Amino acid sequence: MENGKPYDAASKLEQSLDMSLTIYGHGKAHPDISLSFDNLGKVYEKLEKLEEALEKHEQSLKMKLVIHGHDKPHASIANSLDNLGQVYVGLGDRKKALEKHEQSLEMKLAIHGHGKPHHSIANSFNNIGTVYERLCEYVKALEKHKQSLEMNLAIHGHDKPHPSIANSLDNLGQVYVRLGNLNEALDNYEQCLKMKLTVHGKNKPHPSIANSLDNLGRVYIRLGKPANALEKFEKGLEMKQETSSLHHDFIRKSQKCVCKTG
Repeated sequence: MENGKPYDAASKLEQSLDMSLTIYGHGKAHPDISLSFDNLGKVYEKLEKLEEALEKHEQSLKMKLVIHGHDKPHASIANSLDNLGQVYVGLGDRKKALEKHEQSLEMKLAIHGHGKPHHSIANSFNNIGTVYERLCEYVKALEKHKQSLEMNLAIHGHDKPHPSIANSLDNLGQVYVRLGNLNEALDNYEQCLKMKLTVHGKNKPHPSIANSLDNLGRVYIRLGKPANALEKFEKGLEMKQETSSLHHDFIRKSQKCVCKTG
């Protein structure tokens, strides 16, 4: 939201939408119009105007169903269902979010095949797992994040580090913490950190690596190992301070963790 950029983007996209409606007609479905609805929805999400975002994503979905057919699976329709799911998460309506993400997954499986790995299917498993976490249904969340990890490994390779694999390991670690299985959480967080160091570089500070260090620190606290926790928190704080694009609040939270541990 720096320098009012999202507000400027919203204004320009509204102008673009008005022009598309003038060109193609207000009552006619067209891909350019649905794309404008999509883009506006995403900008309103960034502006935290979630009701407006919901309206735009619903308009986009409605138009795509007219364009592609109500009974024909299409990647663009699945994308709109995902967008709606994310907005419902933001609005706190987790049941609606789950419904939209499950509809999206069903459509992606129909498009790409049930036995074929695809990044969009892996992403849907991740989305559904995250919603189950928010619903405090941790066993179901664990299942979905495991499916996401397995698919990401099949796509990118078991021996090739990739941010999507690291993200799945991160999510699994988080669910294991919720389930109280701290050793499994530690294992997944350590694998995640190792992969991020390979992806981003061992000597290059990165917010994602700092976040993994914090996650490990919190697990060590719960395991009753404050010395290990302090080491991770201090490394994470040092990394954040070396990163040029830091937010002050991000550093302050780390300093708070180190102070509590010391």
